[in-house]
Amino acid sequence: MEPAREPEEPPQYVTERIREALAADPRVGELDVHVRIAGEKVFLVGYVGTKERHSAVTEIVQGLLPQHRVFNETYVHNPTESSVQEHLG
Repeated sequence: MEPAREPEEPPQYVTERIREALAADPRVGELDVHVRIAGEKVFLVGYVGTKERHSAVTEIVQGLLPQHRVFNETYVHNPTESSVQEHLG
């Protein structure tokens, strides 16, 4: 007789758990990362503030779902200064 398997968590719950972990972790603290799960693959899309956060996103998700393959398609957001200066006054 095989041991009883725990029921799998619905994908939308896993997605929300990942989003909450990314928002709560001080290494990332990002809310602008979209998560999609397809079988054993996790796709992360969006923008982060630094290269360090980009790397941390992968680490956090791999820690939560070590059996999944993580595709980190986040981009580091580099705001550029406008060439037009606004004068107040």
